[in-house]
Amino acid sequence: MRGIEKFKTMLGLERPETKAEVENKEPRTEVLLPETLAFQRRHLDIAEFDPNWELREVRQFVRSLPPEVQSSQRRTLIRDFKEKLRVMRENTAQISIDVENVLRENPDISSKELKEKIGGLVAKSSTDLPRDVVSKLDHSVGKYVEIRDDVRSVIEYYRQLSEKDDSKKEWQAELFKDLFGKYPTGRIEIETVFGGLYFRVHDIEDYVLAYIGGEEQNRPSLDRNARMSGGVKLDRQFPKLPQLSNKVILENSADSGKLSRGTEMHEEEHSIHLNIYPKEFFDYSGTMALFESKNSVLNYETFKNRISKFARLIIRDLEGSAKTEILAYLKTGDWRGSIANIRFALMDNDGLYNYFKDLNTEIFFRNKVLGRVRAQNLRIRKDGLELGEAELEKTCSDVITDAWNKDYKNTLKLALDSAEALLQKYGNNPEGRLKIIRLLAQEPLDKWPRLVKILS
Repeated sequence: MRGIEKFKTMLGLERPETKAEVENKEPRTEVLLPETLAFQRRHLDIAEFDPNWELREVRQFVRSLPPEVQSSQRRTLIRDFKEKLRVMRENTAQISIDVENVLRENPDISSKELKEKIGGLVAKSSTDLPRDVVSKLDHSVGKYVEIRDDVRSVIEYYRQLSEKDDSKKEWQAELFKDLFGKYPTGRIEIETVFGGLYFRVHDIEDYVLAYIGGEEQNRPSLDRNARMSGGVKLDRQFPKLPQLSNKVILENSADSGKLSRGTEMHEEEHSIHLNIYPKEFFDYSGTMALFESKNSVLNYETFKNRISKFARLIIRDLEGSAKTEILAYLKTGDWRGSIANIRFALMDNDGLYNYFKDLNTEIFFRNKVLGRVRAQNLRIRKDGLELGEAELEKTCSDVITDAWNKDYKNTLKLALDSAEALLQKYGNNPEGRLKIIRLLAQEPLDKWPRLVKILS
């Protein structure tokens, strides 16, 4: 016998295995085709490992095999894939922690010395890290140095300005005025943190002023949110000081008490996500052409299918926002970082982060879809009848509400279950939580359950 016929005889296969047969049979050592062995050899180097590409390669290769042997070959290749993914995720998390420790322990380290230290860490792990990870690590360290130097140069400028000009107030007050438009009426403290500039604001009116900034459109709700807020990472541009754009963190110290340290850790983690991590780790926003044609008629199912895909795009963007909140809360280590509290904050209708309500997601979605329908002069038909504006509005509302209640909430539930499982595995202590954060940061929310299985 030759080739595949001999292989079939060795395994005793005359037809594809059923699911029940696969689940009930005794574990055994898989016999691999020569083609599979060649595939494994071509994919040994973890330096070239990219999970999405690798998985596509495995699926494409398995489809090229005869149906009766696909199942056994797939098991081995998927097992290899999961092991490489585990090694990659754990080593990436560890080197991220090691680099962060170097930066925290040596805040004044020179760029030259930092490069040498990071080079040494990378050299120790280079055989277990994909080149893409090393490249992103270099980028992150470069961003850290850039932010650190920008923040320090601003502080030094305002210190010198206040010392040389008697008409100027203390440097902290001058900096506050140039950022937020007015001098503070109460006490403020400013310090550098990992990834930004941290303001402790002791007067609530000063805090509200800084929180709202120049935003007038939603001022009543922003004012209310500011007074309830313990702290915030400002995703805002500062025309007078562009080097501080997206790098300012506020703490409401008017009534913070014992929460101050946890607030700093939480908001600092947000700054790390935004300014130091690669953008794609937390920004899942995307674009799509809702409708490709103009002046045409669409059947209802085609219309609904298109807007459902758009709804998924919006929900995925909200998942990126939820992800950074989960990890920032885990960082605090107090009651705010408990899974129960995070679950309430993100999933309860009265929670602090009800993005569907707070961001007017339903109205945004409806206006976006119907705006494109009008702009492209589309007509939607169902059962031979053209749908009116009210019917289209209802369809839009149903689609995005369904996506929120099913896709978003289910993904979030499974993600939080996964975080809870990792807390049990690594420990609910500072070291364990940091490892969990650096592991989960690498994956989108919907992949957290897969990561837990691979790490278990």
